[in-house]
Amino acid sequence: MRSLRVIPATAVTKKQLPLTQVARRELYSAGGIEPKEDIMAGGAAAAAAIAQAIRASGVIVRLKPEEFQNVLLRASDPLVVIAQGGFFSTSYQYLTSYKGLAFHTKSNTAIQLPVGAEVVTADRIWIP
Repeated sequence: MRSLRVIPATAVTKKQLPLTQVARRELYSAGGIEPKEDIMAGGAAAAAAIAQAIRASGVIVRLKPEEFQNVLLRASDPLVVIAQGGFFSTSYQYLTSYKGLAFHTKSNTAIQLPVGAEVVTADRIWIP
């Protein structure tokens, strides 16, 4: 049976870390330092989740509010998703689709929608 040399967490330096994977995990679980592998794996997982969200959402075009209104005028009977939010001041987010692309804008004031626009009110709009 192999015995493991226990090093206090405060004494661990990079040069002293040629420990086995099992010993390293035991040291970390005993209140020592955090494993870099786990931190990097968590960061990689978060990056992969963001990349997947971008792929799933397709192409989103961010426009100024004036340009967004121009897109709405081009579409006949547009469907517009609206979310109102803001922490210190009210802000409005708008999302619509036109010719296969999703258009998004954010404004501090409400945008005048064209007659015939179908409106869906959402709690919030999350854009990756």
